[in-house]
Amino acid sequence: MLGLAAWWWMTGRGDDGSLRRVREAERFRVGYAVEAPFAFVDATGRVTGEAPEVARRVAAQVGLERLEWRQYEFGELIGALEDHEIDMVAAGMFVSAERAVRVRFSRPTCRVAQGLLVLAGNPRGLHSYGDIAGRGARVAIVAGSVEESLLEATGVPAERRVRVPDAAAGRAAVVSGFTDGLALSAPTIRWMLANGRAEGLEMAEPFEPMRQDGEEVAGYPAFVFRRGDRTLGEAWDRVLETFLGSMEHRELVRPFGIGEDELVHLTVKDVL
Repeated sequence: MLGLAAWWWMTGRGDDGSLRRVREAERFRVGYAVEAPFAFVDATGRVTGEAPEVARRVAAQVGLERLEWRQYEFGELIGALEDHEIDMVAAGMFVSAERAVRVRFSRPTCRVAQGLLVLAGNPRGLHSYGDIAGRGARVAIVAGSVEESLLEATGVPAERRVRVPDAAAGRAAVVSGFTDGLALSAPTIRWMLANGRAEGLEMAEPFEPMRQDGEEVAGYPAFVFRRGDRTLGEAWDRVLETFLGSMEHRELVRPFGIGEDELVHLTVKDVL
C-alpha cells in the first residue's frame, strides 16, 4: 500500500513535469529587467548582477546548462512568465502577497532596505515616504515595483507617483526636475552613486523606512516561476537552501554591494 502511494506521488501529484520539461529543452529562458545591482548588462554585453550570477550557479546544479537571457521592462516580466515566453524571472523582484497570487517565488536571496534618490542637497528635505506625501512632492517609481505600492499606502496620490519603465528613466526624471525623487531599493541607489551614474544626485540620508506593526518594511528579492511549475521551483529551492549564505555566495554578491547584514536564510512563508 505504501509503495502504491509513493508511486502515485511520483507519477501524479508529485511530478508536474516542469523540471523535466526545462531539462529536456534546448535552453532555459530567463527574463530580467535592467536595475543594477540586481540585474544589468555590463560593458562586454554580458548579463550580470546579483540575480543572474546566483541564477547561473543554481541552474548548473539543477542541470540547466544553457541559459537564454531575455530583457523586458520590469512591469512586463510576470506577464511574460505567464505567457510562457520565459521559464523564470531573475531580476531582484521582491516577494509580495499581491504577486504571490500570480506566481511562485523561490527562497529570498537577500534583504534590502528602502531608499530615495534626490538632487544633491535634498532641496525638498525628503527623508521618508511620509515627507513625500505631506510636502506635495512628486516621485518617480518603476512601474510594477513594491515602492509603488508602498507610496500608495502612505497616501501619495496617483498624480504625484510618476511611473517609469526602469531606474535609468527615473534617474533622468530627477535630474530634469520633473520629479523630486526616485524611490528605489537602497542597494540600487548605492550602485548608481558608486558607478558614476548619478552625477548631481545623492541618497536621501537619513531615510526613515515605512513601518508596519512597528517593523521596518524591507524588500526580499527572489527568483520567480509560474505557479504551476512546482517541481522546478522546489528543485531550485533545494539548491538555494545550502548555497545562500555560503562562502561562495558571499563572495559572489559582494561586488554588487550586497553586504553580510543583507544576507538572509528565510522561506517565502517567513516574509509574507
